[in-house]
Amino acid sequence: MSVQRILSWQINSINQERQEVIRSIDGAPATVVATLSATDTGYIDTEDYPMVTGVTYQVASVATINGVESRVVSETVELTVDGGENAQP
Repeated sequence: MSVQRILSWQINSINQERQEVIRSIDGAPATVVATLSATDTGYIDTEDYPMVTGVTYQVASVATINGVESRVVSETVELTVDGGENAQP
């Protein structure tokens, strides 16, 4: 059975060049799982994780200012799995 985790957000930056979706599974180190355009406002994660109890996500807004790459990272969104099938915010 495939589970979809649907993320959506508002853009609050006027100078971002791209966005990165960052994911951590069960407390493991976080990794960038998607690089999106500056105007995207959503991401659907369809990867299956057997025996997972928690997944956290953040979205980073990335811009280059005066030649230096800068990231502003969102608050963390944590999903917990109930009975191995239902993700709830």
